[in-house]
Amino acid sequence: MKTEFFQNLTALDSGSQWQITVKPLPDNKLVVSVLFSSTCGDDAAKLVPPILLKGTAAELDEGFFIALTSPVQQTAALFSNMEAFMVQKDQAEKQSQMAKAEQGRQQKEQSEKGSKYDAAMKIVDALTAEGKFREAFIKLPDPAEFEGKAEIIRKRRTELTAKFSQPQLF
Repeated sequence: MKTEFFQNLTALDSGSQWQITVKPLPDNKLVVSVLFSSTCGDDAAKLVPPILLKGTAAELDEGFFIALTSPVQQTAALFSNMEAFMVQKDQAEKQSQMAKAEQGRQQKEQSEKGSKYDAAMKIVDALTAEGKFREAFIKLPDPAEFEGKAEIIRKRRTELTAKFSQPQLF
């Protein structure tokens, strides 16, 4: 007895594992359950039901692979899409974490810059209050380093320059 069962099964090329169960019924018919299982990481793949075929042995010999072809191709495509989705989801999560880390780093830099600016301006204010305008001018931060505060720094430089460049009579 020669059959081509496994050759036909291989020709379906589902890329999945097969679980085939045959159960005889009292009226000389058979019920065949064909279940594909995938290594896909998505739990939804476990929800795919088995294909159930019912008929006599002769009917199943004749139409088994014809009946399986379309559902096997659809299920294999579904598993493939699920796997691709899981990979892309993982990549998106990693990129999202990288973006959050970058955003956190930028916020930290801005915070550090802000505190550095505030500290420098406190020193300038203290020196100005003491009448040490030249020293205050020297302690002013570089406008190029604090682009958001550049106009304020330039204005302050102009004010301080005017104070220490006035001729002193005594």
